[in-house]
Amino acid sequence: MKPLHIERVKKAISDNDRRKRYRAVDWLAKHDNINGLLDVMDNSRCDNTRLRAEVALSKYNFK
Repeated sequence: MKPLHIERVKKAISDNDRRKRYRAVDWLAKHDNINGLLDVMDNSRCDNTRLRAEVALSKYNFK
């Protein structure tokens, strides 16, 4: 998989293709983009995409 740039990731999050959304969330998690993952949780209309972002954020300890 080619690395996606952040603009393409933002576009992919709102795409109708589930695989593109999941790949974008995985890219954000791989590059430790916490703000991007939080944006996905706030703005995504797909429950499974939000859940995937939540799982990716669970590895960080927020106190």
